[in-house]
Amino acid sequence: MATKIAQVLTPEQKEEFALRNSPTASTLREQLRNFGPSEAEFRAIFRLQKRFDDEFGKKAEGPEKAQAKNALANEVRSVLDAQRFSDYQRALGARTP
Repeated sequence: MATKIAQVLTPEQKEEFALRNSPTASTLREQLRNFGPSEAEFRAIFRLQKRFDDEFGKKAEGPEKAQAKNALANEVRSVLDAQRFSDYQRALGARTP
């Protein structure tokens, strides 16, 4: 069904659909519950996390995935100011570098 829906949506509509219905969005909402991201912060983090999940989500842990996780953390750091990145890390249980 999602494939059929994706065929008729614009790229912006696909992103909106994913923001509301994807496993990535659901997981992020839970993980960031105590972070309390603004809409802009959530969207920025979602885009980065979705790209990571699409490429590495199903891959086994290993050096490539670990490197990608570090890159993801650095990308998130680049879209948040220092205080908000610190808050983000705390919300994730300091699982990011």
